[in-house]
Amino acid sequence: MTQTVEILDESIFTSNAKIFLNQVEINGATTYHAHNFIEIAYVVSGEGFHRLGEKQTECRAGDCFVINYRVPHGFVCQGTMVVCNCVFSLEFIDFTLLGCKDFNKMTRNFMLGNILPLSGLHLSDLKFEDKMNTLHIIVDMYREFTERRTGYIELIRAMLIVLLIEMLRQAEGKLEFTKNIQNNEMEGVLSYMYKTFNQPIHLEEFSMMAFLSPAHFSRQFKHHMGETVTAFRQRLRIGEARRQLLGSMKSVSEIAENVGYHDLKYFTKLFMEYEGCTPTQYRKKDGP
Repeated sequence: MTQTVEILDESIFTSNAKIFLNQVEINGATTYHAHNFIEIAYVVSGEGFHRLGEKQTECRAGDCFVINYRVPHGFVCQGTMVVCNCVFSLEFIDFTLLGCKDFNKMTRNFMLGNILPLSGLHLSDLKFEDKMNTLHIIVDMYREFTERRTGYIELIRAMLIVLLIEMLRQAEGKLEFTKNIQNNEMEGVLSYMYKTFNQPIHLEEFSMMAFLSPAHFSRQFKHHMGETVTAFRQRLRIGEARRQLLGSMKSVSEIAENVGYHDLKYFTKLFMEYEGCTPTQYRKKDGP
């Protein structure tokens, strides 16, 4: 049974500056929803689960999530959770991002792109832990937003950029695997994965390249990358599918084949799990 997804639009913004901050107390669960803007959600207290598309992740105080445009999500807890939300349109960061509907594209193409050049890792796929005083930044942003003193919009914008850079630094830490793979005799494995993401290669081949058993390789990979080999390769494939949907006139079935999926129904189902819409809908809403 398909779960109803509530779509929130930009009417949430209370001023011409397209940003809004609030703090909510969750008892049980939030409405499963998506929105036409970016959300950064910080768990202030409590613990439970955060559902992002079809992916469900445990969360507790100190965890932080980035939710992309039109991606369904919600929190579930048995007791009470307090979550601080910062929602904004990408043009709030810089007017040149007007019309941009993909948070990950912003991190690659805007001034933050030189921090995280490896295109396979997306901020909106990750859970962040509060290792960088994230709470202090968000609390300061929330205070400025509620007090609305002179210059508060400019100050919030500056703090938001600081917050994003701190997140990129933490995301970069997840790539430590790529810096230390020589210690595990796995040099070149990730590079090979990027080059062959659309080919039907099994785990055993990757593990043989690293001179590890499949089970050991899988554990090492998940420890350093924060996800399984399968999830990593799926994300690469969906990322390339997004690029081809927006940058070419190829049919959806042709794009599915190009990224390694010969079953169009399965490709469409997987794409919806990541993007919250079908490939055709994604092309229509994010295309010119």
